[in-house]
Amino acid sequence: MVAYLQAVRQYNQGKTEKNLKILAKHTGIDQGLLKKMCWPAVRNDGQFNVESVLNFQQWAKKRGYLDHLLTEKEFWDPSFIDYAIKVLSTPTR
Repeated sequence: MVAYLQAVRQYNQGKTEKNLKILAKHTGIDQGLLKKMCWPAVRNDGQFNVESVLNFQQWAKKRGYLDHLLTEKEFWDPSFIDYAIKVLSTPTR
């Protein structure tokens, strides 16, 4: 999770030369096209909107796509993110 958050923070620097090279290498997409593309937002802290998942479940259950709803505790464990944020916020010597 620490490495993931480091990568997210790099990604969130935007369409820098470094990011364009990284994405082109690992996706096979031309850098010129990557510059034109819309890049989805990703939160630096790794969190996400839990309420939106709960709402989506309600929507899916009403349409018969889900048999039952999960509680937040059943699908979300923030302990890994909490640990990574602590590691990344601790000054190195």
